[in-house]
This record gives sequence, structure tokens and C-alpha cells, in this order.
Amino acid sequence: MIKYPLIPVKMGVCALIGINEKGRSAMRVSYDRLWKLMKNNKMTKRDLAQAAGFSQYMMGQFTKNEYVSLKEIATLCGIFHCDIGDVVEIIED
Repeated sequence: MIKYPLIPVKMGVCALIGINEKGRSAMRVSYDRLWKLMKNNKMTKRDLAQAAGFSQYMMGQFTKNEYVSLKEIATLCGIFHCDIGDVVEIIED
């Protein structure tokens, strides 16, 4: 059975996250599509960080397949002229 508690993300903002029986998120993100876009465009992580104005910490979040804000995803979509699904994939566990 999956539970859906509201998790505070930032002050005044909550996100609905599926929690499985083990108390873990029932979904995860993958940025493999981002890496393919970068490879097809002959772009390095450093190039992307400079183009998007991302810090090393932010780039680390992508590398570790961690959740990032929609603002960062939208920035990537603007750089590559693509949709969200071309950058990130949501995978149900």
C-alpha cells in the first residue's frame, strides 16, 4: 500500500510524494535523457553549468539523480529547446 503524505519542501510549499511500505519514495527521477541531450549537442557538464548558471552543487544533484525544482528543469528546457520529458524521467519503483 502506498501512502501520500504532504512533505514540506520550502516554507509555505508542500509536495505530494508517494511513500511505499518501507517508508521510501515510490518514485525516483532519472536525468539519463539530459546526459543524452548533452552528448548529442557535444556539451560538457561545465558547459551546461555555465549556460544555465548552475552551481557545482546543482550539477551534483543532477548527477546523483536527486529531485530539483521545476525552475531548474525549465532552464534546461530553454537551453535545449525541448519539453520536460526530454530532460527528466520519473520512474515508479
